[in-house]
Amino acid sequence: MSTVKLVYDGTEVRIPEELGMPREDQMQGTELEKLAELAGRSCYDSLGAGRSSADFHKHIREVKHHSVLRHCNCVICIPSSIFSTRKLLELCIVTHNLPGKFLTVAMAKDAEIPMVRLCINLQTIAECENWLIDYDNEMSQFLTFLFKQVGKHLAPQCFPEVEVDESLDFGNVILDPFNDEERWISLYMSGSRGFSHEQVRHNHRSAVSQRSTRYCDETNSEWIRHPLLTQYLNSDSPNAYDLLCNTENTIDACQVLYKTTVERLQTFLKKRDVDSLTARKQARGAARGILGNALETELIWSASVSQWRRQLQQRLSNAADAEIRLLYSSVLTELRKSQYADRFADLETENAKDGIGVVLKEKTEDTGNETEEK
Repeated sequence: MSTVKLVYDGTEVRIPEELGMPREDQMQGTELEKLAELAGRSCYDSLGAGRSSADFHKHIREVKHHSVLRHCNCVICIPSSIFSTRKLLELCIVTHNLPGKFLTVAMAKDAEIPMVRLCINLQTIAECENWLIDYDNEMSQFLTFLFKQVGKHLAPQCFPEVEVDESLDFGNVILDPFNDEERWISLYMSGSRGFSHEQVRHNHRSAVSQRSTRYCDETNSEWIRHPLLTQYLNSDSPNAYDLLCNTENTIDACQVLYKTTVERLQTFLKKRDVDSLTARKQARGAARGILGNALETELIWSASVSQWRRQLQQRLSNAADAEIRLLYSSVLTELRKSQYADRFADLETENAKDGIGVVLKEKTEDTGNETEEK
């Protein structure tokens, strides 16, 4: 069954019960560290099993799978004391190609120097040398230093090699979100693989962590029946029962074939001296081609308020796929539970034309012209 739940809105990380219960040594650390860990464990179905929090973050550093850090956003104030017109231009050039950043340059009333705000995620901070290496100048060196200090302050387990500079006043360096590109919300989403493919296809600067069919055993995983198919199967059509039987038989056959294929491929690889862990991953990776597009999957999806609003405009429409539209009805409900609920208060909905989920009402412009009676 498709599910959406609020995970993080800048306050505290909420753990969806669908992902399991952590051990006492898991989900430990700062809120951003918890968010990164939850995103990673959602990929491997490992909440309550496997590594501790400390070992999880150590492993992420070793394998450099920093994508889980992309969920963790912060707003950095670039100290205004460094600015001149030349320095400001240099800052914009150096940060231009940083992935996942949002730069705001604002001039307060009666201010002589601008306020520069940089919304950036911890993945970009962890990999900043890769992006700043072409700019061998004071600005790139300063930004590398500042980024690492912020990373250490917000997620010390992710940046253990960084020594803290006690002279930095993080109260003035790390700012509260100010606009809808700086306000981020993370949701837990479950649905079909077909839904997740379309979700990723229309991704715009979001952060995505998805259940891995290579690491996870999908033998007994649920398959999500499309709501249009469900609507038809529940109808009075004389052919509905035959289609229901064929659908259920196909799912059963795929699950049996998947299990048999994994078992045989594992045995095949082990006979060739492949270790058990690698054999299991390789076998599942090969067998997942048998699984259907309706297989249930799970995601942790993070996006700014602006991005969520854009996605709602796309997904809550009569033209949207019915499964995605139905799921996004729940997305809107969960977003309204966040601390940024007021940013979605203006969105009004009505029933979709096909009766599956809701769509956003189109706003009508008030011209202010009064009609005279004749």
